[in-house]
Amino acid sequence: MHIILQTTLKEGEPCPVCGSLVHPFPAKSSGKLITEKELEEINQKLNEKEKEKAMILKNYEDVSNKYSQEVSLFKSEYKRICGELQIPQESEHIYAHIQNLIKYSKID
Repeated sequence: MHIILQTTLKEGEPCPVCGSLVHPFPAKSSGKLITEKELEEINQKLNEKEKEKAMILKNYEDVSNKYSQEVSLFKSEYKRICGELQIPQESEHIYAHIQNLIKYSKID
């Protein structure tokens, strides 16, 4: 802000902040000042990116929920089938089998 104010200072005219007519040490800019239009464009791009991020997060949540539902359905069906076939579900072999099926299954 002080950089913007210093650009309006004119020798012999009062400073809008302190009222001094002499300006021996005006602030120096350390970089490029951006215009109001550039700031608006940056804010617009930021808003667009925030909307994209929100949409990506929503899609992730949807996929994650669908995955959880599919895994739950898969487990319950597997348990049902094991029950019908009288296969003990406590077996380490069956547990490892379930984990591998879950790991390598694809959700369409």
